Amino acid sequence: MIRQDYQKYNESQLIDLEKLYKIKLDSIQKEYHHYTTNEYKHESKNEDFSEELIKLTQQNQFLQQQLKKLENNHYQTNQQQHEISNQEYYELENQLSEYQSLIEYSRDNTNYLSLEINTYRCLLINLVSSTQQKTNLLSSKIPGFNIYFDHGTMWVRI
Repeated sequence: MIRQDYQKYNESQLIDLEKLYKIKLDSIQKEYHHYTTNEYKHESKNEDFSEELIKLTQQNQFLQQQLKKLENNHYQTNQQQHEISNQEYYELENQLSEYQSLIEYSRDNTNYLSLEINTYRCLLINLVSSTQQKTNLLSSKIPGFNIYFDHGTMWVRI
């Protein structure tokens, strides 16, 4: 009887332990399954991230190359514009110099011509006044002729 009770107790203990073992085993399996599924998901996400990282890295390299090309084009365009602007500046500077020398030549020529005109004016005024005196003498000497001057022109009336 004690033995049977002990054996029953032992069997019940064994059954309880087996149940506990089975519960623990199921729990561990569920955890393992959950872990492997999550790990698979993480691996899948990691693969997705690594693929995306590779794509983004390639895109970054492509964009950097494009940026370098654009910078080079921009630099070359600016350089060409600068050269064109410099060339136009020097051409305009040369034209300005030519125009200034033409203006100076024209001024000098104008001054010279004004001086000559004034000289001839003085000579003509002196000539006219002396001619008037001479014509007065002539008109008094030649009967029937009237000689007179009007605006620098000599008129003879018969």
